[in-house]
Amino acid sequence: TWWQKLRLPFPVRVQQSADTSRWRRLWIALPHLPAKGPTALAWLADFLLLRMTTAYGTSLWRLAATWIVLVGVFAGLHVTFQALSEAVSVGQAFYFSVVTFTTLGFGDLWPIGSVGRILAGLEAGLGGITMALTVLVIGRKFMR
Repeated sequence: TWWQKLRLPFPVRVQQSADTSRWRRLWIALPHLPAKGPTALAWLADFLLLRMTTAYGTSLWRLAATWIVLVGVFAGLHVTFQALSEAVSVGQAFYFSVVTFTTLGFGDLWPIGSVGRILAGLEAGLGGITMALTVLVIGRKFMR
């Protein structure tokens, strides 16, 4: 089943519903979670940074999709919070997001306010991590 494939670091129990045999209710045994806190955080980091984004360094398509999604989300956030130096369109926000994500920083647009600076900092940090994952995936492709 799908929750067994996730290999969660905490127990998951399935209960049979009393009214029908077709519906099942999934719940997490929360008393065991605090004792496994560091394990749960390690699992979350592994899931988000390696399994979901690159399939453990084997999928260049997943990595490209991750790039597109992250740049698009940050472009939308920049437009939503009006966090750039001038009123920009979605295309200009996408351009700023690509430039910030790749840590080029041309300087024609810049973040304003604390929200804009926080968004740009988070985007640059995630861009650096994604660049490292890109090097990992391309390196694995060459080693094969």
